[in-house]
Amino acid sequence: MFTGIVEEMGAVTLLEQTLGGTRLTILASTVLADLKIGDSISINGTCLTVVAKGEQSFVVEASPETLSVTTLGQLTGGAPVNLERAMKLNERIGGHLVAGHVDGVGTIRSRRQEGKSCQGNRGLAGQRIQTHVRLLRSTARRERTWLII
Repeated sequence: MFTGIVEEMGAVTLLEQTLGGTRLTILASTVLADLKIGDSISINGTCLTVVAKGEQSFVVEASPETLSVTTLGQLTGGAPVNLERAMKLNERIGGHLVAGHVDGVGTIRSRRQEGKSCQGNRGLAGQRIQTHVRLLRSTARRERTWLII
């Protein structure tokens, strides 16, 4: 589980195609402090598992399905990414409970500023996703793309 609060911006340094999908090497600093192989980490709102760790980076693997239903499939070398370690249940949450399991990607059709907040009209891929978003109203924003969580 995650809070939805970004701890730091990392950068994609390497994308490698494998038989099972894609390995992403991510340059980071803050999240590396206590990160271990096998830990869950949120990258742009998507939960992935750390498979390797270096002094200045870590590696995750994303399946073709994950790449197709998230914005991770659009990443290129040098791309910035939002990073958050899994939350610890013995600490204050400070955000929301976010699973990081992404079910689809949509785009913003229109946007209306209301004081300091913003109302958006989302266009989503597939009626199945649209139904759940109406009920849950759970979205995470990355630039102009909404991740449906």
